[in-house]
Amino acid sequence: MTDSTKSNFTTIYDKHTWLGQSMSGPGSDANRTAVFRTYLEEFIRDKGIRSVVDLGCGDWSYSRLVDWGGTNYTGIDVVESVIERNRTQYGSERVSFSCLNAATTDLPAADLLIAKEVLQHLPNADILAILSKLGAYKYAIFVNDITHHLRGGWKQLWQWKSICSTNADIEAGGYRLLRLTEPPFSLNATRVLIYDNRYKERRWCKEVLLFVNTTKK
Repeated sequence: MTDSTKSNFTTIYDKHTWLGQSMSGPGSDANRTAVFRTYLEEFIRDKGIRSVVDLGCGDWSYSRLVDWGGTNYTGIDVVESVIERNRTQYGSERVSFSCLNAATTDLPAADLLIAKEVLQHLPNADILAILSKLGAYKYAIFVNDITHHLRGGWKQLWQWKSICSTNADIEAGGYRLLRLTEPPFSLNATRVLIYDNRYKERRWCKEVLLFVNTTKK
């Protein structure tokens, strides 16, 4: 991540570019995250997770609804105003927030890394830099869009047209579909969940991947 990354994402939040109720976009709205929240809470409980690093935590719109089960949680984001607001509204003994660039800065160690709908907005080089740091985590959960459809015009309301390319390189703050198990990333991860979101005339299919670090106890 470069200085332009911070600037681009700050502009997105300041202008509410991604729409939705959450400043982080409709994919973070409470009514569109219930399926994922259920999976995440069960995973934390079943695996005995004690510490979490949430990469690109955003405005904590959905995260405030998660039962973190007494874990030590660290939310990371590049937008200073978002982090400051989160600290004021949600910070506690077990919940902290840090403003840093995940691609260029050492990340805190934890049992679990979460990156929900974050990497799909980053350049390929930044994604590869972040993936190179997975050795610090026993588990990592990634959520990204793998399909994105737009309803046709008034004469074709029944049709959904696929838009966006997959794994194309983009600028920070841009968007494309992302399949991390395919080149140029080829992450060794397992699909554990798929769920759909709709917002106005758009429909997404979201893939949840689980990475397990077999070398870390």
